[in-house]
Amino acid sequence: LFKKLCVLCDSACDNLTQSRKGRREKTKVFVNNTLLGHYLSKKRLDIFQFKVTILGNFRTNLIFTKNMFPQIETERLLLRTYKTDEMEKVYELSSDKDVTRHFPPYFTIVKEEVLTSLPARLERWRTQGFGQFGVFGKANEDLMGYCGFQYLDCTEAVEIYYGFFKRHWGKGFATEAAGAALRFGFEQVKLPKIVAVTHTENVESQNVLRKIGFKGGESAEFYRVPVVYFELTAEQYEPDGAFYNLSFTEG
Repeated sequence: LFKKLCVLCDSACDNLTQSRKGRREKTKVFVNNTLLGHYLSKKRLDIFQFKVTILGNFRTNLIFTKNMFPQIETERLLLRTYKTDEMEKVYELSSDKDVTRHFPPYFTIVKEEVLTSLPARLERWRTQGFGQFGVFGKANEDLMGYCGFQYLDCTEAVEIYYGFFKRHWGKGFATEAAGAALRFGFEQVKLPKIVAVTHTENVESQNVLRKIGFKGGESAEFYRVPVVYFELTAEQYEPDGAFYNLSFTEG
């Protein structure tokens, strides 16, 4: 099973080792030299529920088990998946008028849908290899915003997006979070290209995208509204050297 996974993932598993202890098997799982953890089972290895995600014409470099998800630490921030008791705050963020001021006019949000959305959010991570990070202050883990990836308006292109409570604007947090997510997208998910769109009047967001390396800035139309379109390929991407620590934790 492990050899098949390594072949299928194009070396996503740098190392898979097993050792027996009594009737139980202890397995260390490494991805990109990062120890995901130790898993114990009696006889059946299939309980690990490894899932290999194949996206379009490329393969991700990630394997997620049922409850293991990426976490990124930057100089001031922590990017991770949400927890059940945080969904009220997620709703507050998602429905904030300042956060959504540049969203399409037809955008609506239903509180009950947000509060019950965590299983679907985690499943997208499992099946796509990417999704939305909550962005938290590293010192107190207070929810500050979000940052992540999704498919662009019914296309096969993957876009990066982000949003923050107004009290955190103008302090470089969007640049810090988006820069870290961008590195994750290229280095771990192995996306060949990442795109981004902003409202034509959202100059601040356009500046963030240029700071983290995006090219372009052409007029386009997505989500039935005029936007400014940016893109960046894996060949063009250069890490900015900022502090970045990737680990995998239970979701």
